[in-house]
Amino acid sequence: PMWRYDGRQTTFFFAAWQEQFRSASTQASRTVLSQAGRDKLRGLFPAGANPRIDLLMDVTKNVIGESSFQNIDIGARAGCPAPCNIQFGTGSLFVPQTYRERQVQLRIDHKIGANDQFSARYLFDNQKDPLGGGITFPGFGTANNNTYQNLLLSETHIFSPSWTNEARLAYNRILIDFPLNPEDPLGLVLPRFDISTLAQFGVATNLPQGRVANNYVFQDTVTYLRGNHSYRFGLDLLQQRSRQFAPIVERGLLTLGTPG
Repeated sequence: PMWRYDGRQTTFFFAAWQEQFRSASTQASRTVLSQAGRDKLRGLFPAGANPRIDLLMDVTKNVIGESSFQNIDIGARAGCPAPCNIQFGTGSLFVPQTYRERQVQLRIDHKIGANDQFSARYLFDNQKDPLGGGITFPGFGTANNNTYQNLLLSETHIFSPSWTNEARLAYNRILIDFPLNPEDPLGLVLPRFDISTLAQFGVATNLPQGRVANNYVFQDTVTYLRGNHSYRFGLDLLQQRSRQFAPIVERGLLTLGTPG
């Protein structure tokens, strides 16, 4: 909406709102235990008998291998009498995914007097993606939240038909955030497992991470008109302040390659 007030001075207002919402589901495939493989492992190792087997069952949850079956001998790794062939297969996981973005724009233009004009503008953009940080298994997804803000103040003064001055003061803020916020509490402490013959388990090792950048700007421009010529000169001052939580291997990484 935009409206106008008429009096000795004139003021214009403008406001706008835009929102985008998207709801869908993400599909991915993983190499996991088949139902026969889960049943065999549980027969060999009841709950509580082997913490590594319990962890595998807990992480994979209801993602069951249903095609492309293969037998993997895990005897040497799990303490199972060799040969201990366990059936794995390709399983699919479906994860709800929603994305929301809100944008706001505000502006005011005010005529202070015959020779002075003031304006202010504010922009706001907020983006939230609950799975923007990636996912390995259900419950281990992390978000990506970004916020952008911009504020601009300007004043134009007319000294004479030949001389004008415009002063601008601006502030810009960028916030990029990849938090460690999985639904499954295991994701907060579990190392990342990269197993060449199977799948990846756990949250990405470079989370959490993010950065904040603040920019402060002052500009002043003088314009001089002489005949058919226009001269402009002034200054531009910028100060940038930024801090970052750099990505590190936060919870550890275990990489298991092909034996031999």
